[in-house]
Amino acid sequence: MGFSGGKRVSQFNKANPITPLINSIATLFFGSNYMKTYENYFGSTTFTRRYESGLRLSVNALYEDRMPLDNTTNYTFFKKDSANFYT
Repeated sequence: MGFSGGKRVSQFNKANPITPLINSIATLFFGSNYMKTYENYFGSTTFTRRYESGLRLSVNALYEDRMPLDNTTNYTFFKKDSANFYT
């Protein structure tokens, strides 16, 4: 049996298609922030039992309280009339 919990920042897309480096380059040079993130507080519990026959039973439960994170700046290296900052 196991328990875990805490606070973390994650992308909405669990596959993490946008790396922080690529997003930083796109934001600073082109004014386009493509990474959508949220902050969550989470708690999870896991129960695993292995039987003598080799069968293993595993049960997991996860709860998340998600809050979207907004951009805190619209800074770019090049001044544009309209930066493409998506919230």
